[in-house]
Amino acid sequence: LKYRILFGRHNSWLLQELKKKKFKSYSAVSEEIARHYSQFLQIDSVLSVENVPRKFDLEETNSNETIEIVYHGNCDRSRGLYIAAEAIGKISEEYRLNLMLTGNAKEIRNLKKYISKKSYSNKVRFIDPVAVSDIVPKIAQYDLGLALFDARKNKSLELALPNKFFEYIQAGLGVITGSSESMLRVCREYGLGIEVSEFSSISLADTLSSIDRSEVQRLKIGASAAAKVYQSDNVKEKFLSR
Repeated sequence: LKYRILFGRHNSWLLQELKKKKFKSYSAVSEEIARHYSQFLQIDSVLSVENVPRKFDLEETNSNETIEIVYHGNCDRSRGLYIAAEAIGKISEEYRLNLMLTGNAKEIRNLKKYISKKSYSNKVRFIDPVAVSDIVPKIAQYDLGLALFDARKNKSLELALPNKFFEYIQAGLGVITGSSESMLRVCREYGLGIEVSEFSSISLADTLSSIDRSEVQRLKIGASAAAKVYQSDNVKEKFLSR
């Protein structure tokens, strides 16, 4: 509701401007969003230009003694952070959750306070954020990246293909995701993702409990294969050849 109040009129104006077809080309950050706008704008094609990082030459790593999950990015309830913390508390001791948070300082304090009162607080670690250019090598030490959005919120989250998703891939991490159509497509194509059926701690806990270290390693291998495709040189070439 807050987003609609703040940005609703601007977004409506922007869409009407796009419909006037003033531009030589149109692009979006995923194939699914590109198709959506192509239909909405009634133009032949909208190019998909994914928000991917540069290629990093990182060695493939075996999974850790514990299964280390990482989330980096904005501290927002719709990103599944509270759900992930609760899920970690429901499953075996071999799982750990690492949070590298940016954004609203009050939201970060609230999450830290919430977790500090839980019996599983020793399984959740808060780590300092790093510069964007250092994210991929920093998170490469972990096993799984959390990209679990509440896709019920709006169409953007349903079709989201965020930069963190590709940073996880470039770092060679398996990805935990839910009903976001675009992320599921890439996860299924390369066998790099864990699909959570519902946006809830119980569903996430059940999903994580169903895998073992060998499955985690398989996901990491899939991510390393996808990283060769989803890197900035390839996307830049696609965009400039338009």
